[in-house]
Amino acid sequence: MSHPLGTVVAMSKPHEIVKTGMSLVAFFRRYPTDAEAEAQFEAWRWPTGPQCPHCASTSVSCVKSRRPQPFRCRGCRRHFSFKTDTPMHDSKLGAQTWLLALFLIVSNPKGRSSVQLAADLGITQKSAWHVGHRVRKALSDGSLPGFDGPVEVDETYIGGKARNRHRRQRDPGKTAVIGVKDRQSGQVAATPVHDVNTGTAEAMVAATTNAGADVFTDGSRVYDGLSEMGYGHQRVIHSIGEYVRGPVSTNGVENFWSGLKRTYIGTYHYWSDEHIHRYVDEHSFRYNNRSRHITDRMADAAAAMNGRRLPWRELVAA
Repeated sequence: MSHPLGTVVAMSKPHEIVKTGMSLVAFFRRYPTDAEAEAQFEAWRWPTGPQCPHCASTSVSCVKSRRPQPFRCRGCRRHFSFKTDTPMHDSKLGAQTWLLALFLIVSNPKGRSSVQLAADLGITQKSAWHVGHRVRKALSDGSLPGFDGPVEVDETYIGGKARNRHRRQRDPGKTAVIGVKDRQSGQVAATPVHDVNTGTAEAMVAATTNAGADVFTDGSRVYDGLSEMGYGHQRVIHSIGEYVRGPVSTNGVENFWSGLKRTYIGTYHYWSDEHIHRYVDEHSFRYNNRSRHITDRMADAAAAMNGRRLPWRELVAA
């Protein structure tokens, strides 16, 4: 199977995100300079032509010298570029560098650490860390999915192992993450929480799943109130060795946890409580778009950048 931007290699189903990817050779053939990368960003952001991010006017003129920026609004008379009012706002990095960063983070099944990203982009690790989080800002989806079900609900804990810590710091200090996977669409919604209890579990289900849907969980008591909320709640009791009972299981959402933990252990090694939500959003984006070609994933991420700035001060103040 071929694609205009590269060959899609036939691979096993668990590697969907890889077989719908694009090689580095194909990337640089498509975007050899900043000019091609900038044109791509502009096409993704403004499919029908440039629009002023300050006043939303479409009456825009091109600045031949491209200084101070390539576009000028005839309405508010302000200059702008494809970076304006996005995570790339005020960045001195070129369009090709930003597009490559987006490509590497979105296409790699386990993400890209700031150390590796710095080597890939030829920038400092500090800059790469900021770039990575700015890209993740674009990958976050603040909308509520409204799953019709059946859905699988489960929780996991992210963090280091207690045996690897100093004897005076044996508390593993793990962060809880609750996830909901819709079997019909294959989509997942996940978010870190301070504590897994009845309140957080019920709130997560109510925010993501339509009333009356079938909800499958394990035997945890935090899900006891789902039936009273109008959901068709059924359990599998892992403590007695029960993992599948007819259609009831949590294997799908546990598969999502498996990939998230491989991303944590194999690539990043550490996520602080202040930033873990961005890494969860990053993994969720890749998982939910794993069957789509890389250029479609990149286009969605670029289109979602509008209004999502992440200045350095805001990032380190988290």
